[in-house]
Amino acid sequence: MLRKDFGGALAVLDVDEDMTTASGLARDLCQFDQIITASAAMRPVLDLARAAADGTTPVLILGETGTGKEMLARAMHATGPRRTRSFVPVNCAALPHDLIESELYGHRRGAFSGAQTDHSGLFTFAHRGTLLLDEIGELPAGAQAKLLRVLQSGEIRPVGGLESRMVDVRILAATNRSLAELQHGVLRQDLFYRLSVVIIEIPPLRERRDDVLPLFEHFLARYRRGGAGLLWRVEPDALDLLLKHPFPGNVRELENLAQFLCTMLPAHTESVRAQDVLGWLHRQAASGLVGSPPGLESLNLQALEEWAVRTALERAGGNKSYAAAMLGVSRDTLYRKLVETKRRRTAVRRPRDIASPTRAGAGCDGYQPA
Repeated sequence: MLRKDFGGALAVLDVDEDMTTASGLARDLCQFDQIITASAAMRPVLDLARAAADGTTPVLILGETGTGKEMLARAMHATGPRRTRSFVPVNCAALPHDLIESELYGHRRGAFSGAQTDHSGLFTFAHRGTLLLDEIGELPAGAQAKLLRVLQSGEIRPVGGLESRMVDVRILAATNRSLAELQHGVLRQDLFYRLSVVIIEIPPLRERRDDVLPLFEHFLARYRRGGAGLLWRVEPDALDLLLKHPFPGNVRELENLAQFLCTMLPAHTESVRAQDVLGWLHRQAASGLVGSPPGLESLNLQALEEWAVRTALERAGGNKSYAAAMLGVSRDTLYRKLVETKRRRTAVRRPRDIASPTRAGAGCDGYQPA
């Protein structure tokens, strides 16, 4: 973790110092064979990632929150031609908007208030290595345009500097946005095509049920008090509950469950029972109960659908991946429903916005915007 002081404002960057060294120890922890999976759905994903790891082209990794996008990116770096160089992950969503260029490309002393020394920037740290731009879809439009120029030219210019310098960086980008969102305005079209030379999409945990048990047992062994020992047995009824749960938080949610059980269950516990899992699931559900369905006077399919979408988004804290999992639909379907709802509401409001008496009696079909 890098900490920088900008005139009293502390910026914390998501850079793992162990991974930005040439230490073989850190890299050995991120090989492909360390990725735990027994699912057929993951085989083509890993095959494509292995093939892409040997090149230098940009790769766009798609997947819901908690599916393991950064782990896959680390494995690609650790087995690729730049494995002896730095791996620099940065969470684009966590970068302060007014410091994005400074963090990525560096700045010169005095470039802005608080810039008391020169700063190299993350592209320089990743020179001849790999830069992971996580949550790339959260970059504002201006930062996207600057990033596109850097990717096209291979040159960066620090904020407040006059000279440019060449950098040799392999770009991996990751996002929990859907492909439809990326293609409909989240990313500039030219930047999208620049980043998506290779697209790797990691399926959510609910689509690879064969991974639930091996991952769960792995996390139980990791967090079990007293260190390594005999694996806890997962009883069939408990496994059945896990296999039926949609896991909107994906692998990260499964890890949280394992960590919770290892903390709360007695150290002498020999097995995970159904009631242990059920108790955790009930607490998760109770913490998200919000809203109520529309009354009988509004009981039509459209109203129920809008209520269900709104409630799922509230329970998920605005996270569309979580909300889609709760609704049992794909993220693309949820995105389409949101667009349709917005279009309907706009169509209802428009006639009331018309002040001209000649259009006051016109129906929706007759309305033409001024």
